[in-house]
Parts: sequence; structure tokens; C-alpha cells
Amino acid sequence: MTAKEYLNQLRTIDLRLRTMESELKKLRSDICNLRATDYSKDKISGGQPMDISDKVIRVIDEKDKITAEWNTLLLLRNEARGYINTIQDYRVRHVLIERYIDCRAWDYILDSMNIRNSDGEYIEKYTPRQMYRYHSLGLKEIQEILDKKQVNVSKCH
Repeated sequence: MTAKEYLNQLRTIDLRLRTMESELKKLRSDICNLRATDYSKDKISGGQPMDISDKVIRVIDEKDKITAEWNTLLLLRNEARGYINTIQDYRVRHVLIERYIDCRAWDYILDSMNIRNSDGEYIEKYTPRQMYRYHSLGLKEIQEILDKKQVNVSKCH
């Protein structure tokens, strides 16, 4: 696994969690908006009727999946943060943490790197090219860490 694949797992899990939590919110909303059954209306065949207990079970199942996914994300995030914190250059660390730990967009990362004084003038101003270079340097350093980890694991077996 490459360093980029390893770190992109964080972004993928984060996105999956957002989707799952959105689905959970909809399920909860469905439960809150249930209406009493009107038995005077004609019965429509087809489909499968769901009562409140079915919906509650779906909410509980979804919550369990979300909890498991959060646990995976937190473990992976802590491991990745440990690797990133071993990098000496603070700019490289900043780019990797913002991109993969905090799941920020490139524009946000670039803006956060640029430091201004109280008058709004730039003290430090980085270009996108510099930011991407720091990113590449960071990936190389993480790859070295992952390669060493792989060697150590294979020596144990």
C-alpha cells in the first residue's frame, strides 16, 4: 500500500461516516414523522409495510455500524498522526494533517499556510506549487515509515 492510499483511507472513511450519519438522521426523522394507520382506507397491495419497531431496529443497526466505523477511523487517525508527527518540517506536517486528518480542501490548506500581519499583509505567502511539493515530500516520508513498518512486521513472522 502506498502512503497516499494509506492516508486516503482517512478521507474515505470520513466521507462514508458523513453519509451514514446523514442516513441515520433521515431514519430518525422518519420515526418522528410516523402517522397513525388509517384502517378506513382501502388496502394497497405491494410493498412491505414497516411499523415503528422495524424503523427503530434500522436506527439501532445504523448506529452500530457508525460506531464501528468511528472506531476504525479513530485508530487509523491516531496511527497516521503518529507517523506525521515524526516529520521534521512543520510545513509538511501541516499540509498532511490538514489534508488527511482534518479532511480539508487544497484551497483551505493553502490559505491556512499563508501568514498575515495585523495589517493584512503577507508575512509568509506560499504558492499552490509549494504546497503540493510539501505534500509530495510528506508522502515520501510516510512511505519510508510504512516500508520500515512492513520490514519489521515481516521479520516477526
